[in-house]
Amino acid sequence: MRSPLDRAISSYIHTLTHADDLSLRFAELKGACGPHVAARECQRNASFADFTRALNARARTRSRSVGDDHFMPQVVLGTTADGDSSKGYPGVLRVPIEMMSEADGAGCAPLAHLQPWRLPEAEAAVKDATRTAAAHYKVQARATLSGSEHWPFARVVAAAKAKATPAYNSFWANQSFCHEVVGCLYAADVALYVASCTDAASPLHRCGAYQRVCARELERLRSVCGIVTSPPPSHAQGLLLR
Repeated sequence: MRSPLDRAISSYIHTLTHADDLSLRFAELKGACGPHVAARECQRNASFADFTRALNARARTRSRSVGDDHFMPQVVLGTTADGDSSKGYPGVLRVPIEMMSEADGAGCAPLAHLQPWRLPEAEAAVKDATRTAAAHYKVQARATLSGSEHWPFARVVAAAKAKATPAYNSFWANQSFCHEVVGCLYAADVALYVASCTDAASPLHRCGAYQRVCARELERLRSVCGIVTSPPPSHAQGLLLR
C-alpha cells in the first residue's frame, strides 16, 4: 500500500502526463474546470483541484474508463470494510511501500528476499524497453508555496522541468480539502493503510524501517489531513471502490 496522500497526487500527475491514453478518456474531466474552459483543454491541463472534482463525479456515476486503475482506490472488491484484506487474500503481507526505499529496508527479514533496493530495476524490467525507471520517479522540491492544488497542469510540468515537482504536501495546504479528498474519496485506502500500520500481528513490527515509516505517514494523515488514524471503524468505506 502507498500512502493515499502521495498516491492521489501521483495519480493526478500520471494521468495528465499520459493525456492521450488516460485523461482524454476520463469523461468526468470534461466539465471539471468550469464552463469557461473547453473540455479538451481541461482534460489536458486540469489542476489537481479540478481533477478531484472529476473524481467526485466518478464517485457519483460509478462509470469506468481505460486506465482508471491508475487513480481509483487500491482497495478492491473482496477486501473487508475495515480495511482488512487478510480474509480475501490469505497469507498476504501488507507492506507500506515507503518502507522499500528506506536504507535499512533490506534488513527487514520478511522483505529481504524481495531485495527492496532493486525495486526501480524490477519496475523497469516490466516496462517498455524505451522507457527508463528514472522517468517513473518524481523528485519533489523540498519546499513549495502552498496552493499547488490550483496550478494548471502546465505549471506543474514547468516547475518539474525547471527544478523539481512541487512538494506533494503543498497540494494539501487546505486541510479541509485534504480531508474531503483523502478522507472521503480514498477512505477505504486510508483504512487499509492504517490497518497495515497498526496490525499487531504483522511480522514487520520488528523492523525499524516499518516503525519509522508508519509513525511518519500516520502523523502526516493526522497533521496534514486531519484524519484520525486509530484502527478504522467497521463501516469505513471509500466512494470509489473498484
